[in-house]
Amino acid sequence: MAVCNFWRMVWEHQSETIVMLDTPKTNEEIDRIPYCHPKEGFTLRYGQLKVTTLKLHLDDKNFELRKLIVTHEGGGSLYISHFLYNNWRKDHILPRTSDFLDFMRMVYLYRHMTVMPVTRKGYKSPMIVHCRDGLERSIVFCAIDISISQIRKRGKFDLHSNVLKIL
Repeated sequence: MAVCNFWRMVWEHQSETIVMLDTPKTNEEIDRIPYCHPKEGFTLRYGQLKVTTLKLHLDDKNFELRKLIVTHEGGGSLYISHFLYNNWRKDHILPRTSDFLDFMRMVYLYRHMTVMPVTRKGYKSPMIVHCRDGLERSIVFCAIDISISQIRKRGKFDLHSNVLKIL
């Protein structure tokens, strides 16, 4: 049921970017997190929504990019870029800074080059960021993303303040 709720949230908010900050390494782990199929051309169904993996890009050793399409049985579809960062070890040690910033740069480029910043309804599509540990990795990603946005807009940022806003 939780996976159905996840996709309903994606559909309701028309989210076009999903960032997952840990990756299943074994077949057993892949089977436990099947909210999108790991292979191209396969479809999973969640209530009124079908999620199809259109394309899988494995060009980088640190992350995977899946292009998904979510189709509602009542009509309509949504294209999604799904980023899976796979270089964050389970021992909670942060990944190499350059690798993580490269990943964040790629997410930024896709989000600002391929996603319409504001839809026809005047609604900005939210990015969904998640990890299995609940918060830790997601907070790191979001705090850095917010800080980079502040640098672009104002030339400075306050990381401590950004983390407090997230918490």
